[in-house]
Amino acid sequence: MNPWLSFLVLPRTEPYLCVRVLPPAPGLSNSETMLVLLTVVLAFLMPASGQRLTKEECARRHVCPREPILNFVCGSDGISYGNPCTFRFAQCGNPNLTLHSLGPCERKGC
Repeated sequence: MNPWLSFLVLPRTEPYLCVRVLPPAPGLSNSETMLVLLTVVLAFLMPASGQRLTKEECARRHVCPREPILNFVCGSDGISYGNPCTFRFAQCGNPNLTLHSLGPCERKGC
């Protein structure tokens, strides 16, 4: 069974997840509102700027939790990482790697 669809087969005794859909923030488009929300969420999920995993964390943690959507971050190496967790593990192998921007890296021309 697909783990992303498992919520569809929960017994009826389980509470249902209700999502409240709000209109875009005043003066912003839907995409701009989503970018603001994503930025806020990532700010809570990512460690503070410059904070890295310890050597012990790098050694013992090998798998990032699966996320239903990609939360790309762009590294200073020009690589787009699928989520903040994979970016932090990339920092384990490259101590000079820093966060360049939220979202995928911009593609450069050929």
